[in-house]
Amino acid sequence: MSIPAKVKSIDIENIYISGTQYKVILANTDELRRIGLSGRESLPRDTVMVFTFDTPDKYGFWMKDMKFPIDIMWVGEDMRAVHIERNVSPDTYPEAFYPDKPSVMVIEGDANLFERVEEGDEIRY
Repeated sequence: MSIPAKVKSIDIENIYISGTQYKVILANTDELRRIGLSGRESLPRDTVMVFTFDTPDKYGFWMKDMKFPIDIMWVGEDMRAVHIERNVSPDTYPEAFYPDKPSVMVIEGDANLFERVEEGDEIRY
């Protein structure tokens, strides 16, 4: 199954995670996905970075050049959380984090931002 067309051609300004609205910084190209949040000093609590992918896979993420801890959530084709890593420290680099199931989207937020989010929760935009 391929990623839904509405996600593939995504132009998100806001996303809703467990009913809470967040502003979006979109990483939808190879270059933007490579850079991610690296080098930033912080991320506002009302903002997340959303990485989108053309095909479902078990995408790995690491904390290279990160300056603050984050939560990382992988989202499946059904737009539900499939895996969440919480409070991932920059000190974990070069360890990479992977989901157990394929995803088409990964969302990064400030540490503990997803503390009330559970696997299976719906993501809307």
